[in-house]
Amino acid sequence: RRVHGTIAKYVLHRPLCMQRYADIIFSKLFSFVTRTKQVNVTTILVLYWLLQLTFSATSVRSKVIFEDDESYDNFYKRLFYEYNPEHDPGHCGKNQSKTVVNVSLVIASFSRVSVEKMEFVVGMYFAMEWKDPRLEYEGYPKVNLIGDATSKVWTPDAFFPNEKDGFIHKVTKSNLVINIFPNGSVFYNQRLKVTFSCLMHLHWFPVDIQKCPIFIESYGHNVNELELQWAFRKNERPVIFNKEAMQSPEFGAPIIQIKQESVNYGGTADRFSSIKIFFLLKRRIGFYLLDTYMPFVSIVSVSWSSCWISAEAVPARASVGVVTVLSIVVHNAGIQRRMPHVSYMKALDLYMIASLLFVMLALVEFCASHYLYSQELLRHNSENYKKVCFGCITSNKLDCISRWLIPLAFFVFNVIYWTFLVTLGSQNPHILQKQT
Repeated sequence: RRVHGTIAKYVLHRPLCMQRYADIIFSKLFSFVTRTKQVNVTTILVLYWLLQLTFSATSVRSKVIFEDDESYDNFYKRLFYEYNPEHDPGHCGKNQSKTVVNVSLVIASFSRVSVEKMEFVVGMYFAMEWKDPRLEYEGYPKVNLIGDATSKVWTPDAFFPNEKDGFIHKVTKSNLVINIFPNGSVFYNQRLKVTFSCLMHLHWFPVDIQKCPIFIESYGHNVNELELQWAFRKNERPVIFNKEAMQSPEFGAPIIQIKQESVNYGGTADRFSSIKIFFLLKRRIGFYLLDTYMPFVSIVSVSWSSCWISAEAVPARASVGVVTVLSIVVHNAGIQRRMPHVSYMKALDLYMIASLLFVMLALVEFCASHYLYSQELLRHNSENYKKVCFGCITSNKLDCISRWLIPLAFFVFNVIYWTFLVTLGSQNPHILQKQT
């Protein structure tokens, strides 16, 4: 009765993976014989019955052999006879084993890196490879599964935690293929287009370097059941970035870093296997020089023209000052509409504030020059006027000094600004590290 219970537990309820179950039965049989003090006819009959049952159990799921005169359809049916795609290869017997999945990516397109939405879009060929002993066979080179036939095979439950949106290509058919090799190795390849979130730090914008990740994890299998790891092959890296893949003119070709670890989520004691890719994106500043910085420089330069206008032309000088201030504000508002709402100051914001201050400085200079000019008129027209001397400076003298002093101050600011921006913003050793 005890031996029959063992057989029912390890064989009858799970008809797959019989070789492993046969090993368990042999160990139970050996333990039973060693504890038996008397060997009689009944014991011999029980042993003979167990051997016959073990032989028949191991022959239930033996290796499928493709015969010379056999059709492919018949071989295909025998290969998947009693195969359950809901069970992973590790759950095959009492002692569970870990399924190791080798992952590789081919980046076909890298586009739409959005600063406003903090996301990027990647078109890729997502490949996984693992070994399933239940699918071992002989006599045929490779079994290809395409379309609905791919549902016959167990596949890992890998997913992207930082995915925002995804698209599976189905033109002209579903872009998914599964190859099964004689040794039980299964190769999975699918074409995907996924939108990933990327938390960007814009302190040094627009000469910043962003680190955008792709996370790949197992959804329901912990590290003891399934392990994701990068597929390192000879002369080939696990992540291949095609030269034509970069379709975002705002950034240069990225530096790729990969990482492998296990993660834990709150409320669960299990740890899940996780692999990561980091794309280091260095922004190209050419567009922002023409679209953002040159308008600021032009508006500030126009504000200096008020220093060359006569102090008598009050409407003209006032118009120049007010128009340049409003132009700075409107231009900055247009820029901020394309930027995310962050609570810290960006490098571009600093330049905008400095440009606004220089424009207002020209407006303040006009007010001071007009005041000195009005005082000069009062002094000449009134004999009883008491002279007030501000360093004995006249309106003409103030305009002459401002014509050169304000542009020189703006030039010095630009030298300091761009020196710090290029050296500290574009060459951050913490971000620009060697690819691992």
